[in-house]
Amino acid sequence: MSEEQFKERIKQRPSSLLSSPQKMQKTGGENIVYHAVSMPALMGFMVDEKTNELKVVQTCPSAGKCKFECFALKGNYQYPATSLRQHQRLNYLMNDWNGFREQLLAEINKAYYTNKASKYKTGIRWHDAGDFFSDGYINIAFDIANKTPDVEHYAYTKEFLKLNNRPDKPKNFRFTFSFEGKYDKFLQRSLQNVSFRHSHIVPYELFKDLLKTEKGEKWNFTPDDVSELKRRIIEKYGQSENLNNQNVFTYKEMMRMPDNPDRKINVIVSANDGDEPASERNDVDGIYLLEH
Repeated sequence: MSEEQFKERIKQRPSSLLSSPQKMQKTGGENIVYHAVSMPALMGFMVDEKTNELKVVQTCPSAGKCKFECFALKGNYQYPATSLRQHQRLNYLMNDWNGFREQLLAEINKAYYTNKASKYKTGIRWHDAGDFFSDGYINIAFDIANKTPDVEHYAYTKEFLKLNNRPDKPKNFRFTFSFEGKYDKFLQRSLQNVSFRHSHIVPYELFKDLLKTEKGEKWNFTPDDVSELKRRIIEKYGQSENLNNQNVFTYKEMMRMPDNPDRKINVIVSANDGDEPASERNDVDGIYLLEH
């Protein structure tokens, strides 16, 4: 594909800005349907439609060593059709902020009423790939969340400096601030003074010997393996993040517990688990994502 052909393809406005829905079981027993807003991971291309110049956009400006671990640079995200849709969204956003916002708002409202008719709640993940790469983009996300108060919005993000103290953060928007970025030292210092939802990617080397080898059983830890996994995570992260045997749980254990905002728990999440710790729970402090 030539550069001109590529530019023409990403200049096409996408028919949908939301991903296909996936149902997840809500902690309280209700069903919730999640959709994602997806951009290219780390960097992407756009065309300045006034000059037809091809430009690069840093879509994860605060990424650090996560560049080498990012799941959005693997698997289905690398299919040409998926990558094209991500670039079309990015190009649309960069050339027509208002058009992008209005289309995305309309799609979220449509999803909300469709899901409501089936007695499902609606959730939006910003982003399964990419991040809040500019203040203007953050303002769009906040505006959409404010206009959809019955929709649950959430995001894993490394933009702690931009987002943590925003007084205008919508009440229906949950942020999980991720380590493995440029500002880990600042994030760690802040965490020592104030509790907020945060996440780590737990390196594969820390737990690979606990994984099953049988097909389909990889993430089914035995009770003894769970105890050992907790011990290792507490040893690695516990001194700086106040982890102990009383406040670290697996995802399955968390799902059996009622949400209680008066306490703070830490949750180990594997590849087979859902995203409730980041999207729905009010009592989760730390999320420990097992690398996969």
